[in-house]
Amino acid sequence: MAAGDVSALMDIAAPVTETPTETPVETPAEEVTESPTELDEPAAEPETETPGDKPVDGRTNPAAIRSALKNFRDSDPKNAPIARELNNAYGRYTAYKAEFPTVAAARESKALLEAVGGAEGLSQLQSTIKSVNETDNALYAGDRSVLRSLYEDMKSNGHPEAFAKLAGPYLEDLREVDQKAYYETMKPHFYQGMVEVGLPKVLGALAKSLSGEKPDLDTAKALLQEMTDWFGNLENSVKSSDKDKLDPERQAFEKERTEFQTTKQKEFQTGIATACEGDNNRELGTELGKYFKNYKTFFNQLSLEGKQDLARGIKSRLFSELEADKSYQSQMDAFFAVKNPDKNKIQQYHASKVKTMAARIVKSMIETRYPNYLKGGAKPTPKPGAPKPGAPAPAGVKPQYTSSKPDRNEIDWQKTSDTEFIAGRAYLRNGRYVSWGNKPR
Repeated sequence: MAAGDVSALMDIAAPVTETPTETPVETPAEEVTESPTELDEPAAEPETETPGDKPVDGRTNPAAIRSALKNFRDSDPKNAPIARELNNAYGRYTAYKAEFPTVAAARESKALLEAVGGAEGLSQLQSTIKSVNETDNALYAGDRSVLRSLYEDMKSNGHPEAFAKLAGPYLEDLREVDQKAYYETMKPHFYQGMVEVGLPKVLGALAKSLSGEKPDLDTAKALLQEMTDWFGNLENSVKSSDKDKLDPERQAFEKERTEFQTTKQKEFQTGIATACEGDNNRELGTELGKYFKNYKTFFNQLSLEGKQDLARGIKSRLFSELEADKSYQSQMDAFFAVKNPDKNKIQQYHASKVKTMAARIVKSMIETRYPNYLKGGAKPTPKPGAPKPGAPAPAGVKPQYTSSKPDRNEIDWQKTSDTEFIAGRAYLRNGRYVSWGNKPR
């Protein structure tokens, strides 16, 4: 999702060129912070908006609100039910505000709850966390019950054979990190194996055949040959197993399977990125379009390149905030960590998140770049210290040559114009001014 590609966002914003008619853009009103006081007049009974809600008593509204509604009600008997509803509505508002200070906070909480599957999903998540914590505690304590739990989990998911596959790699790693522990672990199993193949009996028979005044050499030779054959078969078995691991055809198959899985994963992630980019363009474009429509006199002065530069800045701000949002990143990581990620759930969560941010980001970017946009005819104020789009670099400033073209996400599009980018020069977000292509002489 490159900030430099803003064509779709610009299409949604759809700047207009009709006769200017300035009207204010709708922005969230300041929220009232008065503390509720006792109501000293008859009012509506406490009500609930939906079954199960905690009752909200409209009679606890501030005195100024109560008095205004009383005057409104007394001015005409027909106003009584309207005043009652307004009184109760304000009571509900103060109750909501106590839980969610802003609308954005309420929307984000709703998006997070929906992302985990609602109340049922949250309950399952808490159960999973409890199970993981119990497993971790058993693991750190060296409790062998964790292995049984691991096997039962594999078995319930239809892969009990995977348990055995872990034994060899575990022992190999144990030998690498702690040889003493490895040999202590292997000692009883090695002994048991020798007993099961009958080595003690063979050694006893060998000792007996060689004892006495006349050793039975033929028997001793036969026993030694038996032991040699057994060891040779064991060696061949080990080498055959190692060969299977190193077999070129098997390696090629494993590589092909891994590449296929990687390709499918990339296709899935690309699909998600495309869908989320559509949400970004829709939400940001809708908010940007309000300014293009309601402040035509000002924004029609901007060139197409100027509008595109503004759009790039808006998208760049969105990406930066999402990248820095630990809650968002953690939730997205959780979505992709499951065995079969749910594309719709991922997109729904992302769209809900962007919806809570779009209006604020667009408003902030416009007010930062164009503080005089409300005056209509005023020229936009460039960002302090930034060159005008398309203008050459400040005198004496030469770009640093780089052998490779920087990624679009590395470029500071607030300072770099399309013309300059096409010419092979750009300002990077880390502050460097670079050029690429033919190396300057």
